[in-house]
Amino acid sequence: PDVIDGYFKKMEQVMLDEGLSELSYGDLASRLWNCDETGLCTSVTLTRVIVRRGERAVVEIGSGSERDHITVLSCGSAVGVKFPPYVVYKAQTIDPAWMENGPPGARYVSSDSGWMEEAQFTEWFSEVFLPATEHLQTEKPVMLVLDGHGSHVSLKVVTLARQHNTIIFLFTPTHNTHFTTTRCILLQDCQKRVGQGTQVV
Repeated sequence: PDVIDGYFKKMEQVMLDEGLSELSYGDLASRLWNCDETGLCTSVTLTRVIVRRGERAVVEIGSGSERDHITVLSCGSAVGVKFPPYVVYKAQTIDPAWMENGPPGARYVSSDSGWMEEAQFTEWFSEVFLPATEHLQTEKPVMLVLDGHGSHVSLKVVTLARQHNTIIFLFTPTHNTHFTTTRCILLQDCQKRVGQGTQVV
């Protein structure tokens, strides 16, 4: 909780420093983006999971085969705009059959591990994120919320962000973006704007 609270305090300070807090709710929400990856294993062999009685959220943990690992990067804004998925296969080249019947606009790339690596994230940032948010890159910045995974931090990405002079990175603790999505931020902001006694659900 202390780490998450500290994260929100830092974000609030950056928003104040960059003038984002002055924006209307809709304009602010359109400039707040969150991206995160999830790993998928296509060869999980477990068929049953043991959980406590009454457990509502059941998560299956399995090792599977490393050769079948796929990573999917998702990105969306606080107003609900979503980019098509960015899919990373473990391969030297992409088999055209892997792209059949995929989501419209999805991008397919490969890496040696099937994990998001620096080259893939840099490509996504430069060829997907920046062009798609160019219309928002005006006098106020666009904020991309992402975790501190090593693939996200590179000289090229930081340089691109600075060149556009509109992108702010807020690095959250790795594997915690589900606590710190832009929706949570906007709910907090909305609660402040509506009033102390109002509950936002």
